[in-house]
Order: sequence, then structure tokens, then C-alpha cells
Amino acid sequence: MIKTSFLIPLITDCIGLLVALYFIFEDYIKQYSNDGTLALVTLGMCAWLGIAYYLYTHSYPKIGTIMVWIPAIPLLLYGFILVLMVVTKPDFR
Repeated sequence: MIKTSFLIPLITDCIGLLVALYFIFEDYIKQYSNDGTLALVTLGMCAWLGIAYYLYTHSYPKIGTIMVWIPAIPLLLYGFILVLMVVTKPDFR
């Protein structure tokens, strides 16, 4: 059974990957750029999460959990700041 200490950052990382995939497909459809850097980073993130899940399910749960939390911390902080901006509605004058 997967613990919430692994599941919450995994879901956060997957949402971040879905956002990155959206921008990749949007750039591809509208042909904004031919640079494949975002696609390469997204593939690297998919591999990172795959390795973390493999380690978690094959008797290395601490290493897998740490690997999942590394990219999830900045994503959660960014989401928190975004929610604060929506709730407080600053003027920025």
C-alpha cells in the first residue's frame, strides 16, 4: 500500500508534468519554437518519477520518497504562492 508521504508529492509531480506536456503540445501545434529543451526536461522528469516509483516498490521506500519530494517541494511552494495571489488580489502599484 502506498503511503500518503509518497502519494501527495507523486500527484503534485504528475500535475506538473501534465502542465509541461500541455505547453509542449501547444508549442508544437502553434509552432512557436523548434527547441526541444522543454520536451527533454519533461522526459527526464518522467524517468526520474519512474525510477522513484520503482525504488519505492522494490524495498527502497525512503530513497523513492526522497526522490519524489525533491521536485515536489518547489511545485507545492509555487502553488501556495499562486493561491495566495488569487486570494489576496494584490494591486502591484
